[in-house]
Amino acid sequence: MIVFLAIFCIFGACMSGLAAVTLIWPGTPLDRVWALNPTGHAELVAAGPLAAMGMAILSPVMVVIAIGLLARRRWAYWAAVVGLVVNATGDAVAAVVRGDARTLIGVPIAGFFVYWLLRPSVRARFPR
Repeated sequence: MIVFLAIFCIFGACMSGLAAVTLIWPGTPLDRVWALNPTGHAELVAAGPLAAMGMAILSPVMVVIAIGLLARRRWAYWAAVVGLVVNATGDAVAAVVRGDARTLIGVPIAGFFVYWLLRPSVRARFPR
């Protein structure tokens, strides 16, 4: 399961990296991926260069966390827990603020991972 969580982080890193590239260099064929989330794209474009910079920073951070999880590092464990809680909170807030229930799909996924990570048997796999 830790490997699956690391893969999940790598997937997130790829998606945030792709978002950064399309925000920094708009108008390329890569922009077609935004057909999946045109509202998210419009909001990130409206946020300006800060959004692109955030995505560009998030991508390598998620790769480092994935590597740390695979190496059973305690800091990566806590980074994953905090990141998942922040993500779930953001999804819930977005659903309320935007009135878009589709964002709620991330809440149970993140909730499951947090629940799983906080179990003593899993926490014990990440020594101090």
